[in-house]
Amino acid sequence: IPAQHVECLAAILRAHSSNIRFVNNNDTHTFNHIFNTSQYLITDYSSVGYDFAYYKKRAPIFFMPEKFIKGHYVPTSLFEKIIPGPKCLDIKSVIKSLRPEQYKNHKLSTKAFFRFMDSENCKRAFDVTHSVSESAL
Repeated sequence: IPAQHVECLAAILRAHSSNIRFVNNNDTHTFNHIFNTSQYLITDYSSVGYDFAYYKKRAPIFFMPEKFIKGHYVPTSLFEKIIPGPKCLDIKSVIKSLRPEQYKNHKLSTKAFFRFMDSENCKRAFDVTHSVSESAL
């Protein structure tokens, strides 16, 4: 989330819960620990949301207020189709997304995005690469 939004978002969300922590990737050790142990991640239009969603029992929340989107990103229709978590345009929707009853919806979004979560990714990649190289010969 851009620097100009972080402090505002932090203050608003901390008013609702003392369990919310804000970290950036400058402090790698702390970032990695929190990334690996958190249930939710609030991020912008970023691939870190997909990385986070890949871990089971976790939900990314994409915080993308209109002012932010206009100056930085143009989400495509594909993004809207495959987003593995809620897209929140305002603080109210972020707070709503953090409610326990919403967690099941987040998990369904993540499950729909990741077709395979079976530890067979390398085998599938090898099989496809091998079959393509065989047919090229």
